[in-house]
Amino acid sequence: MTVWQAGMRCVFVREYDVSLAEFGFVLPVKGRVYSVREVVVSEIVGEVCLRLVEISNVHTIGRIVRYAGRNNVRIAGEPAFEADRFRPLSDTSLDQFRRLLAPDDRVPA
Repeated sequence: MTVWQAGMRCVFVREYDVSLAEFGFVLPVKGRVYSVREVVVSEIVGEVCLRLVEISNVHTIGRIVRYAGRNNVRIAGEPAFEADRFRPLSDTSLDQFRRLLAPDDRVPA
């Protein structure tokens, strides 16, 4: 069971050790807030992973890469990011209160 659900907001807290950008992946940026588009279990790493609204990697489907110690892995679906690299944002965070006080983005709280 996982705490992750589509629509949740999260912050990216742990960068990748290997440069997945060399394979053409668009990667999340540490400290940025993202919205969960889909929660999946990765066939490659066998962990709960997240696809994000703000990032699309559909252009990498079909590529052959070396990842997680495996050679020549063909990407069958859109890659997702390991959920343990993110932290969910609480509904009681300061940002939520600011939105309640100033629902119009043009008026700062």
